[in-house]
Amino acid sequence: MPLDETIVSDVANSNFKVIANSVASGIAQAGSLAALNAASNQHSLNLISQAFLAEAILPRAGVDVSEAVGTKKVAEADLARTVDELGTAVAALQQIMKGAQTTRPETGGG
Repeated sequence: MPLDETIVSDVANSNFKVIANSVASGIAQAGSLAALNAASNQHSLNLISQAFLAEAILPRAGVDVSEAVGTKKVAEADLARTVDELGTAVAALQQIMKGAQTTRPETGGG
């Protein structure tokens, strides 16, 4: 007894659907893996570039401890001098303002 054409057609359609879904799923997984691999590769390249940059910059940016202490002392001395100068200027301005606020005494009627 030969198989009914509708059964053969339904089984063929079902098999095609299963195969198509598995291929689509495989393609989606491959795309996800490709994106994950790209991100991982980019992270690795960033780490390598940071290491190279550090090796290039650190020898040039190195400062001797005595040099750093000297620079700090100069900066502090400049700050103290600047604050002192500002205090002197403010005191002088206050004296000027005090003189400007004084009213002249009235002298004789007019």
